[in-house]
Amino acid sequence: MKQQTLGMYQVSDQTKIGLPDIIRDIKVTFTIVIDGIAIPFEKTVVYKKNDDVKGETYSPFDIVPIVTSSILNKVIIFSKEKTRTVGVLIKAGKDKINGTIQLNLPDTWEISPKSIPFSFDKKEKIKQSISNNCSKKC
Repeated sequence: MKQQTLGMYQVSDQTKIGLPDIIRDIKVTFTIVIDGIAIPFEKTVVYKKNDDVKGETYSPFDIVPIVTSSILNKVIIFSKEKTRTVGVLIKAGKDKINGTIQLNLPDTWEISPKSIPFSFDKKEKIKQSISNNCSKKC
């Protein structure tokens, strides 16, 4: 494996550069039989809704988890033994959800607190933010 520099990423499969993180490929194949001849055709599954203002709208059909999380900052550079705060956004996909969240880090890292509880009464559009203090042991 190549030595990485601070703040740089290594991409082992160069064919994946420029591709989206989510590839929506949920498809359904229909087969129509006419006079004994089967004719298959394939359609991508989409979500269709009618809006009073926008009219008929289509959006990708995604199967998503009940709870999602993401790191607040896209890039956090850790150098030496300085502690950095890592913020996490949590979004509930259904009502009455609770649990704990923790960062999965190598043994060479320290984190405080180790896990943080969260709870949602309602399906949230607004995200809940939590923070952990992380530092790398050199």
